[in-house]
Amino acid sequence: MKQDLLEFSILKTCLNCASQSGRQALEALGPCADWAEAEERWACVSEFMDLLSEGQHIHLAALPEVYESLGLKEGAVLDGLALLDVAASLNQMARVASELEGSAHLG
Repeated sequence: MKQDLLEFSILKTCLNCASQSGRQALEALGPCADWAEAEERWACVSEFMDLLSEGQHIHLAALPEVYESLGLKEGAVLDGLALLDVAASLNQMARVASELEGSAHLG
């Protein structure tokens, strides 16, 4: 068994994800193997962290769970409720994308 010298597993228990995909991403998250990987991960979040530190709030509403609906085989048909959930998710994502594009740091 690998030692958890950084107590990364304890740190992960302090985080909470509302969505299934978020929980899966958190579960898969682990310490970086080297400095280059740490820099790459930091680049993925640094712009968003700058927005937050400057007080700009991006409204990240909880999205309907559409993870399973998006994994259907080609030709499958979604029922009406699943289609509404996918549409709601797409609308939320478009709204967030629009807010981010309007930011001075992103876009």
